[in-house]
Parts: sequence; structure tokens; C-alpha cells
Amino acid sequence: MLNLFSVTTSMAQDAVVYSQFYANPLYLNPSLTGSTMSKRLSANYRNQWPSLNNAFTSYSMSYDQYIDGISGGIGVLVSTTRDVGGLLSSTSAHLMYAYRSRTSQNSSINFGLGAGIYQRSIDWGSLVFENPENEIQLDYTSRIAPDFNFGTVWGYKDVFYAGFALHQLTQPVVSFYDNDVGKLRVKYTLHMGGNIFFDQFREYKDEPPKVILSPALVYFRQDISQQINAGMNLTIYPFVFGMWYRNAFKNPDAIIALIGFYLRGFQFGYSYDATISKFSNATGGAHEISLGYRFAPSKLSRRSVDKQKEIPCPKF
Repeated sequence: MLNLFSVTTSMAQDAVVYSQFYANPLYLNPSLTGSTMSKRLSANYRNQWPSLNNAFTSYSMSYDQYIDGISGGIGVLVSTTRDVGGLLSSTSAHLMYAYRSRTSQNSSINFGLGAGIYQRSIDWGSLVFENPENEIQLDYTSRIAPDFNFGTVWGYKDVFYAGFALHQLTQPVVSFYDNDVGKLRVKYTLHMGGNIFFDQFREYKDEPPKVILSPALVYFRQDISQQINAGMNLTIYPFVFGMWYRNAFKNPDAIIALIGFYLRGFQFGYSYDATISKFSNATGGAHEISLGYRFAPSKLSRRSVDKQKEIPCPKF
């Protein structure tokens, strides 16, 4: 119990990091809002350490689209995390806008901003104390605070991209006591990668490539917690296979295996994090599922594709 409250009243961290980074684009970086030049729906579920009474379960849903008239994309993102079997929960909701600008004939850059709220609550009624006289008294069982995110991403043709994001810029207070000690620290995200096309597998020059190798690197830091993820996805249309390595700097953390497919706008992905740290895989690792649908671009968006260019991020 003491450990629980020491976490929630001191330097709090937003610990959820999805393994299918680009299947949850608005969560990764607000500047990816509208990056596909068409309407897009995304849903994600993550169950981390299921052997420990489902220690962390996370859900997120987002919608975004590109709009020619405002030279950028708009979107909405809702995320929820339940910790310790639902004892603690965090919910955030953000509206997103990303402005796009061409930096050259072959490259473009996005600047994105997310504005919304962050809520953290505790199911106090589910706790049972052996000695009622020792029951801890809280000032709040729920806290709500404004929250802002910022990001930028640059893409060159359809072969390279690099992005940077800052989350929890206002450091929302999530303490259950009447003080500002429990602030959610700023989270830093750096991601980059590219696409290698195997044109020999195309039947026609003007058709989309069927075989693509997509190496990438994603780095996160929040307060003293940091991790780096390196790996690659192999697309053999319509299937995608991925293998990633996650390192928490103090020790190796996990090997991530991914399988997915996308066809006619639909997208599905499943990944499993096999723990290789000192915890071993007794925690049950982590299971993650992503669902998505990308609508066909409108005629107006089709004319804008040549003018604006999509950011060449992978789908998972």
C-alpha cells in the first residue's frame, strides 16, 4: 500500500508504451495527424504482464483526416489505462491538429499540437484494510487537469522520416492529495526510420511495391525511465512480419514479434512482447492487438497528394 501511494503522489510517469507504435500514430506523435492524406480509424488494446493479475491494460481509439482547406490534419484521441487490476485508472482525451508544409519538391514537414484533459482516479471502495484505524485518508479519488502535446515529423520522398514529440507539456497534477507534488513528467519521444523497396517483385512499374523492408528506431524518456526500441517490419503484401528489440538501458527488456495484414483499407496486427529482463517471462510478457481502417481518398485529396506528399511511416 505504501508503495502504491508513493508512486501516485511523487514523480508520476505515464508508463504505457505501445509496441505497435505506428498502428497508434496520434498517441506516438500528434504531428502524424492526417499524415495518410485520407480519413483513418485506429483502435488499440494492450495487456501487459497478464500473469500478474493483468497489471496494466490499455485501450485507445483515434480518428484523423487530412483537410486541404487548412493545409493539415485534424483528429481526436481517447486513451485509457487500468493498473493493478483496475484499482488505478488513467484516461486522456485530446483534439489534434497538424500543419503540413512542403520543404522541397521531395520532402515535407508536419507540426502537430494536441490539447485536452488527463484524468487519474482510484477505486477506493474496493480496498479492504485489516485495521480500519490505519485507513489512509485521501483528499481526492479523482483528479482532472489540462494536458498539451506537441510534435513534429519530417519525411523525404517515401523512403525516410524522422520525428520528435513532447507529451504532458503542462505536467498535469495527478496526486490524490491537495498538493502539486504528484506531477506527470514530460515524456520525450524520438522516432526515425525508412523504407527499402524491392522493385523486382513488381509486375508493373506504376503499381504499389509488394515487398518492403522498414527498419526503424523509437526512443522514449520520462523522468528517470527511458527505453529504446530498434527493429524492422517486412511487408510481403498483404502480410507484415516484424521483429523488435527493446532495451531499458539498465538491462535488456523484451523481444517483440509482430504479425499483421492490411487489405482494402482494413488493417489488423498482433504482437507479443517476450520479456528477457530479470523479471523473466513469468510476468506473461505483453499481448497487443491493433485494428484500423483507412478510407479511400476523396477526389480533392487525390489532387493534393502530388502537392503535399504523405509522411512515409510504416503501418505498425
